[in-house]
Amino acid sequence: MQTSWRKIICLPLCIIFTVLVIESQIGKIPMMSRTLSFEYHLQERSRNIQAICEQNRPKLMWPQKSVRRNLKNHVWDFSHRLSYCPIAKVASTTWFLNFLDILNLNMQGLDSRNIRKIVTGDIPFVKSGKKGKINGIEYRNIVRNITAPESLDSEELTRAIKVVTPFMIVRHPFTRLVSAYEDKMLNPKPLLEYHKTVQNEIKRRRGKSEDQNFVFPKHLLMTEKYQLMLKRKTTSLEELRSQPSFPEFVSWLLESRSNKSISPNSWKKDMMAFKPFFSVCPVCQVDYAIIKLDGEGNEIESWIDYLGLNLTSTEAHTKGGTPDKAMDYFSQLTKDQVADLYNIYNMDFRLFSYTPDMFIRVAKGNIPIEKMASLSPEPLRTQINYPFKNKLKVDEMQKISIEGKKGLNVLEKAKIKQISKIKSLNAQFSAAIMS
Repeated sequence: MQTSWRKIICLPLCIIFTVLVIESQIGKIPMMSRTLSFEYHLQERSRNIQAICEQNRPKLMWPQKSVRRNLKNHVWDFSHRLSYCPIAKVASTTWFLNFLDILNLNMQGLDSRNIRKIVTGDIPFVKSGKKGKINGIEYRNIVRNITAPESLDSEELTRAIKVVTPFMIVRHPFTRLVSAYEDKMLNPKPLLEYHKTVQNEIKRRRGKSEDQNFVFPKHLLMTEKYQLMLKRKTTSLEELRSQPSFPEFVSWLLESRSNKSISPNSWKKDMMAFKPFFSVCPVCQVDYAIIKLDGEGNEIESWIDYLGLNLTSTEAHTKGGTPDKAMDYFSQLTKDQVADLYNIYNMDFRLFSYTPDMFIRVAKGNIPIEKMASLSPEPLRTQINYPFKNKLKVDEMQKISIEGKKGLNVLEKAKIKQISKIKSLNAQFSAAIMS
């Protein structure tokens, strides 16, 4: 009798408990599936890069001095064991702003859009008017100041990069090129003098009698930036219509790269916005996690979740260069020009698994027979099974290895200094604000 009573009570309770457990796991299954899928993409990209690097070692390898110098320019977060290699026109602005959050820099009181905020005295990286009203904040310089590994020597940097998770963000090379063109060539008041020099050089090539039928892109003309420039008379419609057209820019780029090698050192420092990814980040010597801005779904969000970072925004704010707009620009080129551009960025296409097909398709004319072969990717002769390693999860071998311990010691010392810098800067920000 007592056993039957227990069965009557326990059976429903067991069923209810089982249902609750299943329901609690249902929401986790898609998340686990997304994480596994994302890890698979990271592993595949790592394998492909290793194979391409092995096959093209003389072309892609950086001198060791250049690698160490490059690591100094990474954004280092020692608390979360991250090292970010920023690339112009690939969400770098977004990630500099992200690092303000990640590093717990308190910028709320310094919001330059809040006209009520008045500051007293000089604050590092904050511009203010005569009455103390904030009119500009140098976000990039703040992050650079906090994350630069100034205290680490070359040997310590080499150890540190082996126990952190380095990452870089890429996008289709041609889409990025369009974004760089819109930002650096169409703006008559570029930030860098070099881009103004290039604009003038392209204009001089036209000759006095050559007609300029360039129509300034409407989607840019209607933006707040250009409307404000016209309103303030810092530019005019006539000046905007005289800016280099996309075909003119491409002709200049092809000529400037003619007879140049593809080695990373063959690119001028001033050409940062146009440089291939492999010449910005030493992908063959640093095991980067490769995040694609144009990958499946929102890879920025997936990466942030993967790292366990608490960020309010997971959107990548990139200016220009959407695939549709890029196709419009490339429709102004000949297939011959697109083939030549592909040869310039060939290694980026191969390293990061992109194809030029849709851009060649929309271009004018036909591809010369002698260039057909160069558009076919060279088959991989080397198969490497080096999986992507998440160095946030230090494995047992690394824990007990002498080099691993030295690397972790370097990180710990750098972390203490970085936290101290952040506290000092936050204190200066707070003290300078008048309510």
